[in-house]
Amino acid sequence: MHEKCPSCGQPYVIEPNFYYGAMYASYALAVALFVAVLVILTLIGHNEIEVLIPTYFIVLVILSPVLFRLSRSLWIHFFVKYDPECKAEK
Repeated sequence: MHEKCPSCGQPYVIEPNFYYGAMYASYALAVALFVAVLVILTLIGHNEIEVLIPTYFIVLVILSPVLFRLSRSLWIHFFVKYDPECKAEK
């Protein structure tokens, strides 16, 4: 991971252990993913627990890298205001 954003120069590590809070965002995303898998399986007629749990874990393992990056991005956006006018100093 880069030390700073290549576009604006914002440091990614704001303070030590800053991204521990991203675990809460990751948990919320995992719950939303579980609900989505549950709804999709119910709509196609496979709402048995024997189908739901393995399907959810397979989807969760496949999407873990996406959820990891998305949760960190959500967490930093709670604390750092986006400025489209900002340009990185070179």
